[in-house]
Amino acid sequence: MTTRKPTRPFDFNQAVGQVFLTSDGREFGLRLWFWVTAVITIAYLIVIPIVAPSYGLMLELNWQNMQAVLSGQAPTDYSDEILSINPFVWATYIFLTFAVWGGLMAGETALYRKIFYNIEAPRMPLRWGAQEWRTLGAQLLVWIGVFFIYMLGIILLITLAVMGGVAMSALLVIIFIPFYICLLIIFPIRMAPASALSMKNNRFEFIRARDVTKGRFWNLCLAALVIIIGGYIATMLVTMITMWIISGDSDFMLKLSGFGDENPAVLFDSLSERLRNPLIMAMAILGLIVNVACVSLWMLSLSGLWAYAVNWWSEDAANES
Repeated sequence: MTTRKPTRPFDFNQAVGQVFLTSDGREFGLRLWFWVTAVITIAYLIVIPIVAPSYGLMLELNWQNMQAVLSGQAPTDYSDEILSINPFVWATYIFLTFAVWGGLMAGETALYRKIFYNIEAPRMPLRWGAQEWRTLGAQLLVWIGVFFIYMLGIILLITLAVMGGVAMSALLVIIFIPFYICLLIIFPIRMAPASALSMKNNRFEFIRARDVTKGRFWNLCLAALVIIIGGYIATMLVTMITMWIISGDSDFMLKLSGFGDENPAVLFDSLSERLRNPLIMAMAILGLIVNVACVSLWMLSLSGLWAYAVNWWSEDAANES
């Protein structure tokens, strides 16, 4: 397929709501959403009790570093303290990372399978096979590119600021930083349809994802920003409300982040005591489920957008031929 301009108008509602607009409509979307949420929630429920005993120490080390930075001092090296934590705890963090990522990739692939081929695995739509690995590989390349741009930009910013003085610093603020932020937005949106295109063509695609978004970028960018900002706000609100309820402190999240004056390890210990109450524990688990559900829908909605983008582009190809 060659690169082409769109001949069909952009449908914003279709783009952002694609997860509930497959051949089975809302029924499939809800079923897929449920299973992705369930898999990730179970992973969290396995990991949290294991990492909780050492989490206070990590919060305290982060707080000490934050206090040093805010007071103009150099961050302290806490590598010995970090290494003293039980290696099994680090293994569970790795397990959680792969479980969350695996659940999201399986959900994304299941959505593509339904949209492009109207195929759904029986009982539970999530599977893990060659197609899921292909989805993971495409997404991984996108985020490696984002990370490379991010690190290169940080290095350039530091180098230019150190070498250029006040005049260069002003130039960085006016020109380079806005350009840098735009690049961090443009690159992932231009390349994100790679996983959907790979599923559509049943072979690994990456570079050609640029063709999908060419001439369609601003429409897709607007839809992506709506999903990203909406998902972020919803997830943060649920997290803040949950932490407020189970801690009894409306500023608990801020204090836990390391910006407060109080040692967050002490706050975490007090929270652990409150969680001995069955009602508080039940509220914490409910909050976790709702939070994971928000993240799952957030990611599935983005995946649906990329599937819409590929179909939008492919239909133009069919009209040309």
